[in-house]
Amino acid sequence: MARTHTYTYVVVEISKRAFDEIRAALERAGDAYRDHFHEEGVIDMHGLAVAIRPSHRYHRRSRIRVEER
Repeated sequence: MARTHTYTYVVVEISKRAFDEIRAALERAGDAYRDHFHEEGVIDMHGLAVAIRPSHRYHRRSRIRVEER
């Protein structure tokens, strides 16, 4: 008997500005996050976190950091 894996997620609507900032940060991080972009207008954030600026605090294993502009 073959096993089937299904994958679901909850979509939380955010502002276009917030979405664009998240997308830009992930794109700057490179190909490692390419598979997080699903259908147009959806970013799968499984295993990722969102933090309030300007603290710039993040876990030491984090690979990306969004700089203040």
